[in-house]
Amino acid sequence: MAKLKIGVMGAYRGKTMIDVLMVYREDAELVAICDMFEPALKNVKHQAEDLGLNDITYYTEFDEFIKHDMDAVVLANYANEHAPFAVKCLKAGKHVLCEKPMVFKKAQAEELYELAKEKNVVLIKKLAVIGLVLCVLLLKFLYVVVPQETLETN
Repeated sequence: MAKLKIGVMGAYRGKTMIDVLMVYREDAELVAICDMFEPALKNVKHQAEDLGLNDITYYTEFDEFIKHDMDAVVLANYANEHAPFAVKCLKAGKHVLCEKPMVFKKAQAEELYELAKEKNVVLIKKLAVIGLVLCVLLLKFLYVVVPQETLETN
């Protein structure tokens, strides 16, 4: 199976996740990073270039970032933005790995659950770096072990 293509929203708040994805490249590939704060993007771009990772795309606009060819998005932006950004990711058919809190209201949780179910994607609230690695392995397991038609019918 090909590596999972992952994007990170939040070059500053998501720096730890970006660091992990720049090193942990066996099962996942960091393909895009988005942040409105350009100095944070510049910082992670220099880090990537120092590691010889020149195939990452950088965005300042989330609506452009979400169009990038990727399987999953790590949301490491402001907490009040998690739910609305997760909605956009799910509508685009992307798996979502989100910092906590994912939502502030029950209605937001219900909307995210229904969208994930409708789009047949995984929605995970991750807690730490180890959570990211485990999520990547879980997504890989779902792609490799569980037949797609099983996911679609359950």
